[in-house]
Amino acid sequence: MLTTARAGWSDTLPPVAAVTGTGWHRSAARVTLHATDPAGGSGVASLAHSFDHGATWTTGSSFVVPAPADHDMDGLHSFLYRATDNADNVAPARRAVVGIDTSRPTPIADWPAVATRGARAALRFRIADRRPGAPTATVTIRVRDARGALVRKLVMRGVRVDTTLTCAFTCRLPVGTYRFVVAAVDAAGNPQAVQARNTLRVRAALTGFAAALQR
Repeated sequence: MLTTARAGWSDTLPPVAAVTGTGWHRSAARVTLHATDPAGGSGVASLAHSFDHGATWTTGSSFVVPAPADHDMDGLHSFLYRATDNADNVAPARRAVVGIDTSRPTPIADWPAVATRGARAALRFRIADRRPGAPTATVTIRVRDARGALVRKLVMRGVRVDTTLTCAFTCRLPVGTYRFVVAAVDAAGNPQAVQARNTLRVRAALTGFAAALQR
């Protein structure tokens, strides 16, 4: 909150500035600047930010980074911010970053999986995402049986996009054919437009002579 200095006030310490509204956004991002003055200070007089490395400063307690539908502003936007108190003490400029991402991720599951019951099952997938944009996503994989009933749900957070990865688990499912579905929400909150699907075939564990041959 901005305050006014009292007559005769002695103040040699700058205020401390902070910011909220950074991180990744899928729509226009409102960034708000805050500041506090040390106890006994003259109070905060103004807040300002700069998008050109401090060459010019814009005064105000908030600003908006737009997110046009043509994706023109997608990517990271770095800025400086600072505060000045009523005694003209200027806080050192701090740097922060706002990310804009207006593109939906696209899950890909082009690899059918085969697993042995009781052993490790590995489901391969990839989350494609237009660059620049949020570099990670939360991925949810649902495994359903032939009747469509959910038999396994797997959630992976902080998954790198544009990278082929594997989600592994110990397969205790009965022998049979299943369908797994891959969904994704990127770090900006954009959900996928279409989920990806493929099959998981679970076979019986080898026993006796057949198992010995595999050793």
